[in-house]
Amino acid sequence: MNEKVLCATLWPLDSLFALNRMSFLATLRRALLILGAWAPIFLAICWYEGTLNISGEGIGLIEHVGFHVFYAVHILVVILVPKTLRRCTEALGRVSETIDQSEVRKHKAEQEVARVIEETTGFAQRRVARLTKLGFVMIGMAAVVGNAFNTTRPLVVYRHDVWDGVDHVGGYFAARIYLLLCWGLLLPILSYGFLLFCYLVYRTYSRLARLGPLAPVAVRPLSSDGAGGLRHVTTAMMAVVVNAFPVGLCPAALVYLHGPIPSIIFGTLCWIIVMCGIFFLPLSSVHVAMRKRKHLILAEIERQFDLSFAAFRESLGDGCSGPQTASNDVLRAMDALYDVYRRTEKMPVWPFDSKALSKFFSVVVLQLALTLLGAILQKLV
Repeated sequence: MNEKVLCATLWPLDSLFALNRMSFLATLRRALLILGAWAPIFLAICWYEGTLNISGEGIGLIEHVGFHVFYAVHILVVILVPKTLRRCTEALGRVSETIDQSEVRKHKAEQEVARVIEETTGFAQRRVARLTKLGFVMIGMAAVVGNAFNTTRPLVVYRHDVWDGVDHVGGYFAARIYLLLCWGLLLPILSYGFLLFCYLVYRTYSRLARLGPLAPVAVRPLSSDGAGGLRHVTTAMMAVVVNAFPVGLCPAALVYLHGPIPSIIFGTLCWIIVMCGIFFLPLSSVHVAMRKRKHLILAEIERQFDLSFAAFRESLGDGCSGPQTASNDVLRAMDALYDVYRRTEKMPVWPFDSKALSKFFSVVVLQLALTLLGAILQKLV
């Protein structure tokens, strides 16, 4: 799957935020223009309505830390997208490079492997994929409608007035339009695109691992990446996790505003589970393919060792030089096979090393730490 195809799954964001250019600066400019322009609009409206600060227990725009975090998260998520897309397209584009063509030809499975790779690109255009995208957008729209309903009665829901409550008409409609763009369009479509990528990785390597006795995924034991030459898949998964991490800042801000209420804590835990699924589920399919490849190589070495051992027994003679020389040759071959077997046993079966794993868990721990910090600050303030 190339960049153009993957960007097309993010329509209309690909054109709106210049994602199709795959340029950080171009995307940053568009994000600041489209999302950043809302800051002066909100300030002007709240200044006119007198809701920059609300007396009493009300929360004005300047005091609404949660909204500030949401606003920053939306911009940060967009500007991280180009790098993530590059990692994703690289991972999917290099699937054919990870195939051991000699193994494929040996089993005469060229058509089966080619079909698996071709369907990776075509799946995004299927009806089920489009309906899934629509479902994500509908969920985002439902969140916008729910927020709009809550802000019609802020004293009941939040127990205090807010700058975007229905009593402040300008702030109410400005916030609803902004959230319609971000919650109803931006986050649902990006979530769909990245989850689609994770599913395609899982689907592709799972199908390759299920091609009967064939183990087409090549694993290089001496690869410098420490992951059998498949580190690029982990790099793509990590890029998706990092791109999704800013969204996890929102629960921390909500904890700071409203305290550690059960629904927010539950949402935080669910988000961490989602991040673990995004990272480990696609990599588990690569793990299965790598493990199958390793087992088949070990089985082949065992078979060769058994043949050499049988030849050694046959070569044992009555002490004359000819048979003795043959026996020594077979023994050297057996020693070489044993050495290869021991080295193959150390072949990695996960496409990551301890460094990549520690980086992922650092992100998870940071998410929990920020939520805990929000709760502590809420108690102190």
